[in-house]
Amino acid sequence: MGSIDVPDELIRAHTDGSLVLFVGAGASVDSPSALPSFLELAKRIAVEAGQTSTQEEESQPDTLLGRLDGVADVHHRVRSMLSPPHSQPNQLHEAIVDLARAGTSFRVVTTNYDRHLSDVAAARGLNVAEYQAPALPVGDDFDGLVYLHGTLTQEPRRLVVTDRDFGRAYLTEGWASTFLQRMFRSYTALFIGYSHSDVVMRYLARGLGPNARRFALDQRTSETNWEALGITPVWFDVV
Repeated sequence: MGSIDVPDELIRAHTDGSLVLFVGAGASVDSPSALPSFLELAKRIAVEAGQTSTQEEESQPDTLLGRLDGVADVHHRVRSMLSPPHSQPNQLHEAIVDLARAGTSFRVVTTNYDRHLSDVAAARGLNVAEYQAPALPVGDDFDGLVYLHGTLTQEPRRLVVTDRDFGRAYLTEGWASTFLQRMFRSYTALFIGYSHSDVVMRYLARGLGPNARRFALDQRTSETNWEALGITPVWFDVV
């Protein structure tokens, strides 16, 4: 990663304690974490189950996993595939925790299931409150680390993985969207480890609200459409 032109609004939010770091699967791809993206996860489970995925399903991995659920034990396979013994926190996990702890309030939300952020926080000797879906804090008044879609220490059925899981979390039961709507009204968010086309962004966009202050860290070379989601890109150069 090269230089980053950080907007003044992000610097002010970090200084005054109103910044939330919002972490996606891209944060856990690099070694020594070496975990698959959501799409790679879905495709591996399809291959294991002897199923062929369509191009449309690959653009919506939650739908693919929903179809596979029943053919395979999708939630258990997700937990198993994201728990390899060799996987360890990488430099980005460390940088995220260090950035969060440098502010006046530690606020990190992740849609990842892995525990690498928790492991780094523990290694730093930090006493960070943790919340695991669906038992989320009040979105406009919280500190700590929020596992928005669940985490590997929970029962696998608690993980938000399939399209039905996402539907419950964001629509019918709505606990994820309620948390997000309040959070985005009160805090400035910086997305890390996402692309604008990630399936998760489709669901998150429903909770952004018209006046939310949100930014996304992304490679300058990537073809993106963050503005269509109401998100300001913060570019970094690939070196």
